[in-house]
This record gives sequence, structure tokens and C-alpha cells, in this order.
Amino acid sequence: SAFLSKADNATDVDETLLTPQTKSQAKCIADEWKPKLDVESTNGMPLEAEGLLRLLTTFRIASDFNEDDLCKYVLAVSDHRQATELCHSLDLAHKIPGWFSFS
Repeated sequence: SAFLSKADNATDVDETLLTPQTKSQAKCIADEWKPKLDVESTNGMPLEAEGLLRLLTTFRIASDFNEDDLCKYVLAVSDHRQATELCHSLDLAHKIPGWFSFS
């Protein structure tokens, strides 16, 4: 989509594209996606968990979801090079102290 092509990462999003309607549509997608991930065993689904986290950060809708669940998704993708960036973007560093090297 044109929106995602403009977003290399969550900090590069054009704020004018983050309309309430766009955020609402993204939340609907996330609401449908989230139940497909087993929070307790995301080890087998790290790409799916990372995709959901990227959706939440890109559209800045993470605050609409349970922080503890989001932490489990971050831990599921902890081997991925983008995990620290995602954790920061989701404002979860305080929930996972010492897990990632935050600089």
C-alpha cells in the first residue's frame, strides 16, 4: 500500500497519513491478526509476531493493546535484529528491563 511504502520505519511515517480512519482500519486488522498468535507459544511464529508489532508501531496503535501480551511478542522476536527498535517504538523498555541493550 502507499502508506506502508512511505514508512521505512515507525519514525518516518507522514503524520498526515495517520488519520483516525486509517488507525481504525489498522486496529481492525490487528484485532483479527492477534488471536491467530498464541501468546504463550509465539516461539513458532516470530515472523507473524514481528508483523503484528510492526503494524502496531507503524500506525501508532500499540496503546490499544495489552502491554503484557506485547512484551511476549517482543520476546518472541528477540533474536531478530529489529527487536530492540520495536521494543523502543512500542514504549515497552520499562516492562522488559535488562533484556535488550538499550542505547
